[in-house]
Amino acid sequence: MHDELLASKPANVAHDASSCHFCATPAAETAEEHVVTTPAAIDPNDPTIKAIVDARVATETAALTERAETAERERDEAKSKLDVAESERAALTTRAETAEKALDDVKAAEQAAEEARGRIDGRVAAMREVAGHLPDTWFADAERRERWGRMADDEFDAHKAELAATFEAAGIKPQAGPPRETAMEGGAAPVSPTTTDKPSASTAFIAGTSSTGRRNIPAQV
Repeated sequence: MHDELLASKPANVAHDASSCHFCATPAAETAEEHVVTTPAAIDPNDPTIKAIVDARVATETAALTERAETAERERDEAKSKLDVAESERAALTTRAETAEKALDDVKAAEQAAEEARGRIDGRVAAMREVAGHLPDTWFADAERRERWGRMADDEFDAHKAELAATFEAAGIKPQAGPPRETAMEGGAAPVSPTTTDKPSASTAFIAGTSSTGRRNIPAQV
């Protein structure tokens, strides 16, 4: 072990052979056998031994410290990459949820629009039951159709009944099929062969008055 420690001694560490127990104890040999004298116990306070041990400890400590720092650095890098991956995953999840919600909103809007169109078509058909004598342009008016579509059921039923009563009071009966007069489209109101100054009751109603000049149609129909 003495030779191993001596071989690993740093160059700047001196070795005093005169004070070294190993170097100062010669081996006794005879012709019959080779005898090595056991040296005295190693003194841990021996300057040479202490210097060699301290140098070895410092070298090993430095190597262990470097390996520990490398492992810690690699751990931090791995954690950083994991954090980035988690952040990207969260962002992707958020985008997916946002896209899914947007798709659901579009589907809901399309369904609502379809229901609204069906509701309006149904109410137009109901209005034709009491105002079938009016021209198609009256039923095709976008503002009127939207207003009918926004009404609650009881409100629409009351509006329809009021309109029917107004027509009945004016002596106008509903007729099936397309209207026979197109005063709302800009056509001239037909007149009776024997009457040249009065429009028909239906045409006068479209204009908003009876043949006597009295207002028939409510403010909004």
